[in-house]
Amino acid sequence: MAIRIENVRVPPPVILAIGLLVLAWGAHNLIQAGASRNWPSVQGTVVRSSVTSTSSRTSSSEYTPKVEYNYEVDGKEYRNNRISFAPKSTSSRSEAESIAGKYAPGKTLPVYYAPGDPKRSVLEREVSLRTYVVPAAGLVILLFGVAVYVRPSLIRSR
Repeated sequence: MAIRIENVRVPPPVILAIGLLVLAWGAHNLIQAGASRNWPSVQGTVVRSSVTSTSSRTSSSEYTPKVEYNYEVDGKEYRNNRISFAPKSTSSRSEAESIAGKYAPGKTLPVYYAPGDPKRSVLEREVSLRTYVVPAAGLVILLFGVAVYVRPSLIRSR
């Protein structure tokens, strides 16, 4: 039995696949966030900082701080835009502006980079509650897919 959402049928294997992909992506970011705690740092410079917004008909606006920075490791220059492995998008414009505001263009700051792959870097080495959101969502989707696959009667089209 497939789940019917506004005349769209989603077969349980598709739900399982989506849940597994979201869980894997979130777990990867969580592992990277933990590993970044031990990464070395170099001084970098913020190139630009801004806040972008997205919205849709079905949800409120979402604001994301964007920061681009340069840094150098072993004589080679790199440019990146990852603040941290935790999601930074928020429904609060002021919160996103506050995050972006910490990174004014021209500011010098520590950049933490992966020793074996210096192009991977972050400005914040945090494992916060937000770091767990994506893998948790993936797990919920995956478990929902398992439940629907095992017991299709849990979701009935009416």
